[in-house]
Amino acid sequence: MKFSVIIYLFVSCSTMLLSQSYDDSTKMSGKLQDSRTAGLQTYDNRLKGVEGSPYLQDSWSEGFVVLLSGDTIQDLVLKIDAHNQEFVHKTETKMMSIPKAFVERIVFTGIDVFSGNRVNSHFVLKTHDLERKIFKELVIGDYSLYRNDYCVLLKPSYNAAIDAGNINYQLSKKTKYYYEIDGVVKQVPSSRKKFIKEVADNVELQAALKKSRFDTKDEEALLNFFKTINK
Repeated sequence: MKFSVIIYLFVSCSTMLLSQSYDDSTKMSGKLQDSRTAGLQTYDNRLKGVEGSPYLQDSWSEGFVVLLSGDTIQDLVLKIDAHNQEFVHKTETKMMSIPKAFVERIVFTGIDVFSGNRVNSHFVLKTHDLERKIFKELVIGDYSLYRNDYCVLLKPSYNAAIDAGNINYQLSKKTKYYYEIDGVVKQVPSSRKKFIKEVADNVELQAALKKSRFDTKDEEALLNFFKTINK
């Protein structure tokens, strides 16, 4: 009984802390630092002996976080750690990860460093194979399409006999596409033929796939297909 009460108080305090709206990122930083028991920790972005960046983009962007409670934390400086599937928040002196257990979505609203245009990218957390993953929203509707960027850690490949290969571990960025129907998230199959077979119980989607000709690994082709079937 005592253990249940402790867990209840822990979750209640954590939720209250995370659902507060802060005036600025400095004030929030203090709250996050004081709430390490709620899962928020100082974030160490160093990967010693590993080549490559764990981040989806190395540049930081303005944005806001929407919690599962529906509350919003505005005016944050954020980026995505694709290796650990985490959102990272930065202040002038600290970096903190934001626990996935509390997050519904993060919206980037800053200036794209490459194009100079203001971006409005939505990233949501969805469960697939019992794991919470970060998905970029590509198409939203009865048939939704998402993109998941992640990192694969490659072992050193150095061969002393021929003096070739890499002596360090390397992070290699990969991409997978997912679709969602009636709240169920599944990975887009590796071929259109396999996709048709997988959705045999969905007459509408199967018929649309049979009429189309596209590569399921081609993002632009997937975008066009999912936009069309949602009209």
